[in-house]
Amino acid sequence: MREKSEVGKIGEQIACEFLKEKKYHILYKNYLRPWGELDIIARDPDGVLVVVEVKTSWGVGEGYSPEQNYTFDKDRKTRKTTKMFMAKYPDLFDEDIGYRIDLITVQIKNPTLVDWHDDCDIRHYENL
Repeated sequence: MREKSEVGKIGEQIACEFLKEKKYHILYKNYLRPWGELDIIARDPDGVLVVVEVKTSWGVGEGYSPEQNYTFDKDRKTRKTTKMFMAKYPDLFDEDIGYRIDLITVQIKNPTLVDWHDDCDIRHYENL
């Protein structure tokens, strides 16, 4: 069994590859502050600043999904940390274009994880 932090890091790497295929430009990974963490900060193909929370699960269990780990408390912390990030880096934020918060869930189906295209279910929820 893999450690929770290792599974999370694998999921974040898969999410980055997924976003790059969708022509996103990754600006930051694991932006960590005492009040919260932002998994991925990127710019989408239209230039919108996107903060991405990643939730990962290993294996497939009946009735379980990584979406269930995106709690109200996590949403609140993500929003607060996003506002603090934008205050610190105002040059990355364009008020005319705006920003959004997305959720990417990665459900790793195959423990050997040879090819994330085949071994994972990835769902991208835009603008939470």
